[in-house]
Amino acid sequence: MIATPALPADPATPWLALLRHPATPCASVQALQVHLRRDHAHRLQLTYQLRGGCASILLPKRSEHPGPEPELWRHTCFEAFLGAGNSGAYHEFNFSPSGDWAVFAFSAWRRRTADCSQALQPVISVSTAATGICMHVDLPLPATARRQSGLLLGLSAVIEHADGRRCYWALAHPCDDPDFHARAGWLYPLPPAPPDTPRP
Repeated sequence: MIATPALPADPATPWLALLRHPATPCASVQALQVHLRRDHAHRLQLTYQLRGGCASILLPKRSEHPGPEPELWRHTCFEAFLGAGNSGAYHEFNFSPSGDWAVFAFSAWRRRTADCSQALQPVISVSTAATGICMHVDLPLPATARRQSGLLLGLSAVIEHADGRRCYWALAHPCDDPDFHARAGWLYPLPPAPPDTPRP
């Protein structure tokens, strides 16, 4: 069994279970969960943990020089969405086991306005075993989100099978077809920025 990352025991930031979309079978994955914490106004820590048979899951090869890639969602990929409940604008974050990433800004549902991958580069670390995958992401937050309240997180994943089929996991699936962009599936409020550390 893959080891649980050494994270502080904080009841305010529990492990969040992702649910498989009922239209996409996935016998090889037993469970998929995410832990998050925010100990700095500008950054968010995300840990994705998958338990299951990795022999049946296609994992992208580790990139020699990880960097922005535009279509990571076509293969095994972990994702996050961030937006205010009273605004159509939001950001999409993609994290690949290869170490590559992508960040996009949208003005409304699937209306992309900018590629922010260079400006918001995460630090990604991945460990794999026969029975699981663990990915930790140190994610810089968009400037507009650092002090904004009322932001909601959508957490999700695409898992590609060895036969090329994909299954889709998220906090919730409000649509008949998988759609991580559907705001009704963003159920977790972004933790507030911690108070500034007082100067000595």
